Amino acid sequence: MKKLPTIHLERLIFELAIVHKEEKYFIGAISMGCNKKFDHGELAYWIGRKYKNNGYCTEAAKGIVRYAFGEMNLNRVFARHLGKNPASGAVIRSFTTSYYSNLLHNIIA
Repeated sequence: MKKLPTIHLERLIFELAIVHKEEKYFIGAISMGCNKKFDHGELAYWIGRKYKNNGYCTEAAKGIVRYAFGEMNLNRVFARHLGKNPASGAVIRSFTTSYYSNLLHNIIA
């Protein structure tokens, strides 16, 4: 993920394209809505059906969450998913199996 500029607004939403690394075409999107007054963010994402269950959203989510905590200094990120979409829930749960585990108490699913 390319480094984004640090922005100091009270509220903002930024959305990024998820692009296939090798083929360089659009396959989904990821966004972070931020409320700097409370230093919270909300993660949202989608991936095209053809590309699901390949780790693309997980990779993008880890990058944007790293940016939210590291560059934007958020102290909490919210994420949720529909019960009928367990793959989306797996993206959220993936944070517990990586170096994000020490931030788990700040990621509310």
